[in-house]
Amino acid sequence: MRPPTLLILAALAVVPAGLAGAVNAEVDDVIGKHIEAKGGRANWDKIESLRATGDFTAFSKVAPFTLHRARGNKYHLDHTMNGGRLVIGYDGDSFWWDNFFFQAGPQPITDAVNLAALEREIELRTPLFDYKERGFEAELVEGETNFEGILTVAIQLKRTDDSVETWHLDPDTFLEVARESPGSDFGRPMPSRTIFDEFREVQGAMIPHWIESQWYTRHRIMDIQELEVNVDLDSGLFSMPLATGMALFQKVLGEWDVKVESKQDPRQPEFDESSRASLITASLNGGLVEERYTDKDGVEATRAFSYDRYRDHYVLTQMNSAQTYMDMQTGQFDGDSLIVSNVESGTSFDVFGATLHERCTLSNVSEDGFSLQVENSTDGGENWAISQKLTYARKSPESD
Repeated sequence: MRPPTLLILAALAVVPAGLAGAVNAEVDDVIGKHIEAKGGRANWDKIESLRATGDFTAFSKVAPFTLHRARGNKYHLDHTMNGGRLVIGYDGDSFWWDNFFFQAGPQPITDAVNLAALEREIELRTPLFDYKERGFEAELVEGETNFEGILTVAIQLKRTDDSVETWHLDPDTFLEVARESPGSDFGRPMPSRTIFDEFREVQGAMIPHWIESQWYTRHRIMDIQELEVNVDLDSGLFSMPLATGMALFQKVLGEWDVKVESKQDPRQPEFDESSRASLITASLNGGLVEERYTDKDGVEATRAFSYDRYRDHYVLTQMNSAQTYMDMQTGQFDGDSLIVSNVESGTSFDVFGATLHERCTLSNVSEDGFSLQVENSTDGGENWAISQKLTYARKSPESD
């Protein structure tokens, strides 16, 4: 492990050979040498994903971390800070975090200061690789430049948001030494410095295994102890999870072909069979999962699931265009099935002189399908009879 103060204590009195020539070189020549030093474009283009694990230091406390990256700057950092778990993600379109400092549960990141800082952190390789394609401007800083007493070749990079950062390169190796850039301290703009060290070759690419960040009184160290390249990753890893308590619905999102088996009367010997299509989506930052469908008789219906974190139970609400009343059911997830009913919610209804309660059970959830069973009771929930068995199969493009 590199001591965190080594860069600060280093003082080089002798100018390395070739520094004067490097400083006077055109910026693209310097950047070309940097890209070659990093292993070249070809080797970096072969990297589709990586997994890094090691120790993360924050608030003077050390804890394990796991970082996943993928092409398109997709990013997922799972670490502990000041005794609490903090997860930061980017799916290629939007940033999110589960940040106990602000609010428990996944939330989108919308603060401009945090977003600007995170956009720098998620980059799989330095922005010097493709600064022109991204519309950035690069300029070689003239004269003698240094970072904490270490002589460097410095490149000033201006992004499309007009923010400016300085990349310090080693004049001998042309690997990055440090980056000075705008940063964020819990949403407050703050100048930051990031130090890169302990470069190791991983499948032809030179990757720093020591990344140290400093701003204001803050100090963070990411000490990578193991790094794997081109690992198989779950495609949903980088997307913001559903809200607190809603993870069990993650796999039910999407378009479905539904086999419907129903009985109008429990004494009916066989189930009637039909089919329909169903769409299940999430809204309200994943706090509401809603199904919409039209049955075989043309009746439109909606069914929605949510989790009440204050009462610690799940809620199912449903309504259709024929009866137009809102049914509400509550219950619990037992680890395998979600079972909810309207026995306690007060939304039972009277039919043919009897009070009818309903119970729904969601089970067998997988990426490819799940089951929903609907039961009725006429004795206050003492006994139940199946009225519907719904089998969901994920809709494939061929079924359109």
